[in-house]
Parts: sequence; C-alpha cells; structure tokens
Amino acid sequence: MPEPASPATSATRRPAPSELHELLTPLLTDPDMPVRIAAIRSAGRAQRRTHVPILIDALGTRHTEDAARFALATLGDRVVGTLGDYLSDVTVTTPVRHAIPRALGEIHTQGSVDALFRSREREDVRLAYRVLKASNRIRTSGAEVVFPRMLVTEDIQANVRSHLFALVHYRSSPIGSAQQSAERLLCVALNERMEFALERVFRRLALLYPPGDVLAALQGVRSSQPRLRGNAIEYLENALAQDHRKLVLPLVDDSGDAARLKLADQGYGFRPGRFEDTLAALLQSDDAWLRACALFVVGRRKERTLMPLVELNLATVNALVRETASWARLALASAT
Repeated sequence: MPEPASPATSATRRPAPSELHELLTPLLTDPDMPVRIAAIRSAGRAQRRTHVPILIDALGTRHTEDAARFALATLGDRVVGTLGDYLSDVTVTTPVRHAIPRALGEIHTQGSVDALFRSREREDVRLAYRVLKASNRIRTSGAEVVFPRMLVTEDIQANVRSHLFALVHYRSSPIGSAQQSAERLLCVALNERMEFALERVFRRLALLYPPGDVLAALQGVRSSQPRLRGNAIEYLENALAQDHRKLVLPLVDDSGDAARLKLADQGYGFRPGRFEDTLAALLQSDDAWLRACALFVVGRRKERTLMPLVELNLATVNALVRETASWARLALASAT
C-alpha cells in the first residue's frame, strides 16, 4: 500500500489558486528538514511567486540548495529578473549570491543570460567564475540565446589584464626558502591566478565562438606537444575576430615571457620591480584572495611602511581580507 503524500506534496496536486497552497508557507521553514525540502520543491511546482524570496534564501543553505534550485528552475523566466536583482545586490549574503548563478544556469533563456550579465563583480573572483560557468552551461545547452559581445570582450580584456598583472608580480616575488613560507604561498597564488585568468579568457571566447573548438584550442595551447600547440594557435589566428585575436594570441604564442612582460609594460604599465612595490600593488588590487595573501606576507615580514594600505583593507566587504588585515595590523604594531 503506497505511503500517504505529505501536506507539502499534496498542495501541488490542487490547481492554483487553492487555499491548500497557503499551507506551504509555514512548511518552507519547518524545522524538520525532509518536510522543508519537500515544501520547497512543491513551491516551485505550485508556481507561487510569493514564495520566491524564501526559495532564494534557501539557496544559501547546503541542505536546501538543491531543492531551491529545482523550484526556481521550475518557475523559469518568471523568476530570472528577481534572481538578477539578488545577484547584483552586494548586501545579499555571500552563500546566496554564490548559489544564484548555478540556478540561473539551469534556466536556458535569454532572460537568464541578461540576468547573469547584470553582475559585473570583479573583487569576488569566485562569484565571477560561477557567473561565467553558468553562462557556459546555457551556451552549451543549445538554447537560442545571444551573449552580449561588448560585455564579453570587456571581460576578456579584464582577464588578460589579470593574467599579465599576476605574471609581472610573480616575477618580482622571491620564492622563499621554506616550503610553507609566506612568500612561497604568494607565488603559488600568483601562478594560479595566471592559469585561472587564461582559462577564463577561453571560457569567455566559448560564449561567442563554437565552444568545442575553443576549449580544444585551450587544451592545445597548454600542451607540451609542438604539433598540438601549433594547431591550436593556427585555429585562433583564423577563427578569432581581430579585436579578440589581438588580446588572446600574445598570451599563448611562442614569443615567450619576455614579450609578455613587454606587453604588460606597454599596455598596462605593469613592470617587475622591488618586492615591496609588488606587495603595495597587490594590497590595492581588485582580487580579494591576492590581497589576503599579500596581507599575510606583509604581517610576516613586518613591512611597517605598508601600514596605511593594511588599514585601508580593514574596511573591505570581503571577510577574509578584513580578518587578515586585522591580523597584519597587529603584527606590524608589535614589530620593533
């Protein structure tokens, strides 16, 4: 004999509007987690826009995120505008903002694309990457959508700049004598940022060019096999529009780091110098993770001349940066 349906599930079997649907509201915050999850999923099936704020808040909790994403995807285009509002609002909690791109990525419509591109977040690198991954998901879904070329190009330019910024300051940083030294950790972070920026460049190209070909080209330029690298560079030379070719090819061709350092100097004013100057530049960058790493190095090295920049980071939105800046300020204040 089948088990009786829960009140949350039963509510969705009634055609809207129904008084039974009102029973969902208290169940959406029920302390019993299975009941709450069932209610969240049912709220999507019931197509009740009044429950959208609760569903979005549920994205920020690990136990309810999947159910909330299902419910919001079921609502489809009716909710993408609200999701875009939350995504662009810096006062929304970080877990909720970080979960919104994936929810939008499951709604394969032009409205979802437009909502994702309303977020122009640069400081929160993780959020920016999730927005990009959601965009790639929509792109590969086969949906008939158009990505804003101007904004995609603007983002490619920002990633190229980030790649060259990390390269220049990597070259200015001492590796450090101990495996876990602060300087070594900073070098690892800068090297990761170079790799991440390059991947993001190609992910953005895949929004405008055939995704399979672009991602194959990324694998090719990263390959140690000359033939694969040559094929990938040839593809980029022939397939990319002139403005994109001019941005991307210098990062991956065989001209070497010397040419890239020259490009960084001429194009962006980045040039290798004293390590203290690198730390100052990182403390003022728009990359929260690099700022936190630089603050750790400043505190360990007792770089007291950088105290004003340390104090500026005490007021940042990013919690990790604030905490590291507070620790660094105490470390500098205790230095003799």
